[in-house]
Amino acid sequence: MTNRQLGVGVIGYGYWGPNLVRNFSNGISTHVVSICDLDPGKLATSQRLYPGVTTTSDFHDLLTNPAIDAVVLSAAKLFLYGMTVGMIHLVRMTAPRQKGKKGGDPPARGNREP
Repeated sequence: MTNRQLGVGVIGYGYWGPNLVRNFSNGISTHVVSICDLDPGKLATSQRLYPGVTTTSDFHDLLTNPAIDAVVLSAAKLFLYGMTVGMIHLVRMTAPRQKGKKGGDPPARGNREP
């Protein structure tokens, strides 16, 4: 077993975000690497409370950061669909490349590769 902490990125620092950041920051096996929010005031508040944590207004920064092992969505329902679709697309395109394979959509159902 390893003692390595899981790097966490939090998207959304509004209602639940501060609680999630606090909990992941105080966790034994987790630490917060980055916080994403569209409100510069919320990012400034999070930076003041957690000076070692990076902040951004672009959630793609969290998805491409190699220090982040898990991303937590704590955003308004209005933004969740678009972010989820964007994340799925980004993972489909980048994960295979990280393993030396060509990115793209998985095979269609019923048309699986051997």
